[in-house]
Amino acid sequence: NTLDACKIANEICRPKTGFKPYDKYFGPGISTGNNRFEFDNSTGEVDVVFNLVDVYSGFKVRAQYIRIGDNLIVENIPNGTYKIKLYKGKNWSSVLLMEDGITNGGFLKNTNFEQITNNYRISRNSRISGIKFNVTNGGVDSKQIDQSTFFNK
Repeated sequence: NTLDACKIANEICRPKTGFKPYDKYFGPGISTGNNRFEFDNSTGEVDVVFNLVDVYSGFKVRAQYIRIGDNLIVENIPNGTYKIKLYKGKNWSSVLLMEDGITNGGFLKNTNFEQITNNYRISRNSRISGIKFNVTNGGVDSKQIDQSTFFNK
């Protein structure tokens, strides 16, 4: 019945928080540091894929999925200066082909690409918290970017 189908879609078809949808394209990232970022999508209206990028090298350290209503602590981040790019939306499809013609996986509805305005410098067991998504008059400031900017340096 319909309720069973919704449960199956939510539990099986939709990625879990922490899923790394773009490891095939970005690589597994770096997990060798003692720093961490805390992301909060507890009041979210859309799911989020964040892309944590080293400002100077352009290396994508992590790209992970955060469901509506969830939080994610991302640990083992190396020292550095980072920018955070966001891909927001609803109804994830693992077979959706992105604009580059290579990358699979994306949102089918309410898509939006953003970059958090601030860069984050971390070192020596830093803990960055307070990064809240989808918060009116709070959280962090961001600017609109295009899909190509999200996936590239």
